[in-house]
Amino acid sequence: MKSILLHLFAGLIFVGMSNTGYANNNLLTIELPSNVNLDSRTITLHDIAKINGDNQALINKLSRIALGILPRAGVRLTIDREAISERLQRVDSDIDSHLVWKGSNKVTISSNYKFYKNERYTLKAENYLKQSLSIRYSDVTTKLVGQYKDIQLPSGKVSLNIGIRNKHRISKRMCVWVDVEVDNKHYTSIPVWFDVTAMDEVLELITAQSASTPLEDHMLKPSIRNIALVTGIPLSEFSSVVSHRLVRDLPKGAVITRSVIEVVPDVVKGQKVRIQASVGRVTLYAIARALQDGNRGDSIRVERLDGKESYLAKVLDSGLAIVGDDFK
Repeated sequence: MKSILLHLFAGLIFVGMSNTGYANNNLLTIELPSNVNLDSRTITLHDIAKINGDNQALINKLSRIALGILPRAGVRLTIDREAISERLQRVDSDIDSHLVWKGSNKVTISSNYKFYKNERYTLKAENYLKQSLSIRYSDVTTKLVGQYKDIQLPSGKVSLNIGIRNKHRISKRMCVWVDVEVDNKHYTSIPVWFDVTAMDEVLELITAQSASTPLEDHMLKPSIRNIALVTGIPLSEFSSVVSHRLVRDLPKGAVITRSVIEVVPDVVKGQKVRIQASVGRVTLYAIARALQDGNRGDSIRVERLDGKESYLAKVLDSGLAIVGDDFK
């Protein structure tokens, strides 16, 4: 009876050990090298160690355990044996007593990398800039500014995404951003700078003019200018300045841009205005001087031509305002 119980007890111990996968004859050996170069972005135990043993299922399980992310090209990452052991124990708290460690106490991990020539990304940036500007300007030249280095990239398919911030606004110096991706994952962004020249036709003042001066064709002439040096959006068609006036004083040769002109109001300060007043069925007219600018529907102050009296009138049309019962 005693021999039977001992036999059963021994069987239970064997079954228990087998369920854990750590029978004495199933110990695993993990050997760490001193250095390793990798390509894959995620570092697994399989990438940095040799795992030997009879339990292939357990070896496969441990091999897939992630230990970190591959460092950038040119950067080294060191992982010691203790850190690896702690990571394995988070997967299985009993595993460390069944491992045999060999090799180095720590492993230094580097990324396999390749050099990507600076001419490749700066040329693509320049072509993109030229194509973007040539849509609006007929004569565009660009010049690379600054020194650019070859970049170290990990193994994988390299692709470039190129863009211009504020691309609708041209300036003497412009930045093109090059976003570098490796295997469709963002790796780095590089600003590439250019000096820009874009020659195009503009309208310039023949003589200096003061603010509030209505623009007329004889005041302007077309000329070719470097648009990159012009502040604002330049105008080149005479039709675009018809019925407009200057908002500030401008010198001879100044380029007309959208920001320096405004539409001439229906009534201009200092202008003689015809005043309409109705009393019953009788409509009377008088001439007054506008003390303010105003457009249709605006209430402005006007004064008698002798300056003895001022009053409010509503602008009805260009050069016409009303008072009296019609002024509501």
